Amino acid sequence: MTNPPCCNTGGNSPTTSVLVDWLSVTFPGSAVGLQGDFLKLVRRLFDGTITQFRQRPGGLHGYRYSMVSDVGGVILAWGGNNDTVFLQLPGDACARVTDWHQVVEMIRHHAGHITRCDLAFDDLEGKHNLTQAVDLYEAEAFKMTTGGRQPSCSMAGNWLREDGSGRTLYVGKAKNGKMLRVYEKGKQLGDKTSPWVRWEAQLTNKDRALPVEMLLDPAAYFRGAYPALEFIEGEACRIATRKAQERITVEKLSRHCREAYGPLLDVLARSGVGAVQLVERLRRDALPRRLSAPTDAELIERAHALIADALAEELSCDA
Repeated sequence: MTNPPCCNTGGNSPTTSVLVDWLSVTFPGSAVGLQGDFLKLVRRLFDGTITQFRQRPGGLHGYRYSMVSDVGGVILAWGGNNDTVFLQLPGDACARVTDWHQVVEMIRHHAGHITRCDLAFDDLEGKHNLTQAVDLYEAEAFKMTTGGRQPSCSMAGNWLREDGSGRTLYVGKAKNGKMLRVYEKGKQLGDKTSPWVRWEAQLTNKDRALPVEMLLDPAAYFRGAYPALEFIEGEACRIATRKAQERITVEKLSRHCREAYGPLLDVLARSGVGAVQLVERLRRDALPRRLSAPTDAELIERAHALIADALAEELSCDA
């Protein structure tokens, strides 16, 4: 059976993807012009969900002033640092970019230069796991040249006895301008049985220039970070990754709700409050910060799935 297209470029939905997951850009203040006009330009890069910005207390990275978007966590900072303007897009904001060509055009038009770019490879099925990453490191496959220097490595998490909380392998050091993180993303998000593994290259402009072309072909630049990454396939597919992250997040939040408020809900239900009234009494019009912005249809579909799972569990207990 063929999977449906996973992104607006068409094609079949792969179990792997390479995408831009963090972007920091610095612009000359003279090229940006009026702050309000530049902010309007930044808003146009996204899918319409990033509209409101609020002042942050204090600055950032040496800038005196900064503001952050209520959705996506986009940060704009200014004041100081040789009269430059700083723009930061974390992973959630990158997921909302509608066309990276527009981002590249904006950077070029305003004489910006990339100071940091994280490129992430997601293996939702875990075929390229931490064991493979360690084997590649021990085989010295991360050396950039034959006879070159082996990058440093470090580990985080419970490697002696896996506990489902997730482990991480670091290759290289961020302070040197290039570092690779390989970690169990699904477990980090809260699913102790998830096979999802993320390979994430953090690149900064220390002793190197980061070309804007990497935003248009992240797979090629990701593979070029280390020889060990040549096995990685190409086309970016943000939607498959986003759905996997939201599924785990919804399940985790639902478990937390049941553990924290299950007894209260039970008391209210026993007092005669109907299910609809119960939901209306407790709900409020907001989206958990850990979730992206799915459509109403997607949220309804997930809610139906959660209800079906709960009913199936209850019936199995009664049997």
